[in-house]
Amino acid sequence: PPVFPIVIYNREGKWTAARDIVGVFKPFGGHLAADWPSQRHYVLDEGRVSEGEINQFGNTLAEIIHLETSPEPEPVLHFISRLALRMTSLLQRTTAQALFAALALCSTLASATDLLFIGNSFTHAAGSAVRTWRADSVNDMNAQGFGGMPALFKAFTQQAGLKYEVSLETQGGVGIDWHLQNKLGVIGQRPWDMVVMHGYSTLDAKKPGDPATLISSTQQMAEFLVARNPRVDVRLLATWTRADLTYEAKGAWYGQPIEAMGRVVRAGYAQAAAASPIVKGVIPVGDAWLRAMASGVADPNPYDGIEAGKLDLWTYDHYHASSYGYYLEALVVFGAITGRDPRSLGDNECAGFELGMSTAQVAALQQVAFDELASHGSVKPAPLRPSPSGAPMNCPRWR
Repeated sequence: PPVFPIVIYNREGKWTAARDIVGVFKPFGGHLAADWPSQRHYVLDEGRVSEGEINQFGNTLAEIIHLETSPEPEPVLHFISRLALRMTSLLQRTTAQALFAALALCSTLASATDLLFIGNSFTHAAGSAVRTWRADSVNDMNAQGFGGMPALFKAFTQQAGLKYEVSLETQGGVGIDWHLQNKLGVIGQRPWDMVVMHGYSTLDAKKPGDPATLISSTQQMAEFLVARNPRVDVRLLATWTRADLTYEAKGAWYGQPIEAMGRVVRAGYAQAAAASPIVKGVIPVGDAWLRAMASGVADPNPYDGIEAGKLDLWTYDHYHASSYGYYLEALVVFGAITGRDPRSLGDNECAGFELGMSTAQVAALQQVAFDELASHGSVKPAPLRPSPSGAPMNCPRWR
């Protein structure tokens, strides 16, 4: 009969060992070298299976995952009884039927979208609790221990029943040109399905508002990525306006409306996307920030105090984002990438709850994200109705 080797993995950290037993044994030479065993196996990481995927496949393997990942003792008894019934039934089936059931689940897991975020501190969420939030749920390719906005995106996709393998390659205070010069060896490790990237906050650190470096580096990075995977989906992420450069005398946009920098940055990203046929669009994060301010959800000037009932999207330096700002960023990215209405996550969304947000604040930010994306035709209305009953809870331990 056909044999499909599967290793079911349920530890906290990610699988780092070899996927072929040839990597387990110490090499030996001589006349025994020809008999060195080699057998590749499929690694099924239980922590990367969403609840939606488990429920979709009502087979024995799914019940085992339910049993081993259940956080509470009461459901364990329920899963044990269900597993017992399935095992009894399984004995009456052919070996082929059991094999194809397991293969169906493994095929679904293997079809995950491999997504990479390339950026700086605006991606790894400097200045906020988001910076290290759920860092074990994503792959920080520079091993800096960041979760950041990508971890929020991953949490949203898990709650939506979507399968994404999320990685980030970030370095504070740099643009895409720095990654081209220093990190192509890291970025080129995989033929990515999707890449979201952005440059320096002012487009050019030395010449604020000048998009020339962003345009050229976007073209070069896109060409590098498409050489690794001709079908890669590359997006640019247009970042937000900075209060410190608008309200402080040293700022490049001092004395101008808070919208001024945002419009310049957005225009720069539009030019960079237009210059590269590989780039499929611009994610309007900065525009969503301005929409939040215009609609009264967020305060546009943190220097004169935060108006009651409004959110401060910036953190203490009025440069980087607060948890609210990064949460809005992640919502916009989620909607733009998946096409899902951000409101479908519900006002009791677990990441917002863990970051200390009220259901009203979560709902307001979801509405802003939806409104901005809908204005570009990126999503269609599909809010969560009716809203799930009960208070918000912590997110499961996704890996």
